Amino acid sequence: MGSYREIKGDLLHLFDKGFFDAIGHGANCFCTMGSGIAGQIHKKFPGAYEEDCHTIKGDKSKLGSFTYWPNPKNGSILYNLYTQYNYGRKVGNQYADYKAIREALEGMRDHMHEKLKRTLEIGLPQIGCGLGQGDWKIVKQIIRDVFHKDNVTAVIFDPSPPYQSQKLM
Repeated sequence: MGSYREIKGDLLHLFDKGFFDAIGHGANCFCTMGSGIAGQIHKKFPGAYEEDCHTIKGDKSKLGSFTYWPNPKNGSILYNLYTQYNYGRKVGNQYADYKAIREALEGMRDHMHEKLKRTLEIGLPQIGCGLGQGDWKIVKQIIRDVFHKDNVTAVIFDPSPPYQSQKLM
């Protein structure tokens, strides 16, 4: 049986330091990765963005799937989860697709278990709940359902050091 917890911190900092076997983040189907955590990933881990760019821009069939990039620094894996078709900033437009979130997370889980064959330490942001305008209560339940056998840490972004996430260190 796995565990679930929430901490404040910087998911990408923790990923870079090797505290998770894998992390995932929500991406749109247009290969943009220009803002939110996707924009940060684009800058900090350009290989993950390159994997995104190997897909067809605007392909709606990507919803619920993923691409991945192994971090050469420590062997952990970063997943681009296609959890929304489009993107934007119009208030009241929910871009996050709950069905796609579930399917992408299930694919991520199965892929990780196939590659690593053990209980995993997984880090996730509040997928689809920032710019995607999804409901965190719904997304959190999806995460808990999908990863009930793994150890999941939801990292609520807090860029100010010292990171509360240092509890992991």
